[in-house]
Amino acid sequence: KLFSCNESAEEFQQAIAEVTDEGILKRAQSSNCFSILIDESEDCFTEPCLFLYLRIIEHVSGGYEPKTYFLAIKKLRKEVTADKITAELVNVLKEKDLDMKQMCGFAIDGSAVTAECKNSVVTLLKAQAPGLLSIHCISHRLALSSVSAADTVPYLVKYQQTLDSVYKHFVKLSNNRDGLEAIQKILRDTHKQSSPFKDIFPSRWLTVRASVEAVIRNFGNLVSALQNSQSARGVGLAKTMCTYKFLHCSHFLAD
Repeated sequence: KLFSCNESAEEFQQAIAEVTDEGILKRAQSSNCFSILIDESEDCFTEPCLFLYLRIIEHVSGGYEPKTYFLAIKKLRKEVTADKITAELVNVLKEKDLDMKQMCGFAIDGSAVTAECKNSVVTLLKAQAPGLLSIHCISHRLALSSVSAADTVPYLVKYQQTLDSVYKHFVKLSNNRDGLEAIQKILRDTHKQSSPFKDIFPSRWLTVRASVEAVIRNFGNLVSALQNSQSARGVGLAKTMCTYKFLHCSHFLAD
């Protein structure tokens, strides 16, 4: 009963987290410098949150390697401003007993609130740590550059619109989804597993991969369901997807 009780499980998790956190912070506190990575996002209730990560240099098997650890999640109430983000970051560093003067690097997502402009988070932090180096997160830059590159190819713009239409047709309309599931049950290949359809995020073109894989895995059932949907939109989507160009582009992106 002890191990199946929700409260006991939460206490075990909290104890494990505290011990793990303690070891990480001890290594960070003994280090001459550390960096902070932040990302603004939303929780399942679409409330703004601030995710913070700690990056330090550790001695590993005769050498040194950079290691990244989760630091904290903080709720950002109401309007997100540079002052609120800065205050939350400073409070976290104080809670973790980390000296802000030893913070040498700061990775950001590149938004106006965090970038190096007047009254931004970087500007406010540099007032307290003049030697701070700010870096636009390379993963975020890759996603943005992918969006920009894809938008210069007309067919990729059309392809993305087709994927978005497929998602809306099946995921957001229960009748269409039920029809697809019924066909999958009848025609299911025991050697293949169907994949759930994914939403498309225009600002994150790299997430299209999951949608492309779902279309390829479900292609036969998908086209059958669209052709039998008794709607002009469904038939039109099936016609578009059965073209050589769509299939070629799908497999090209999947590779």
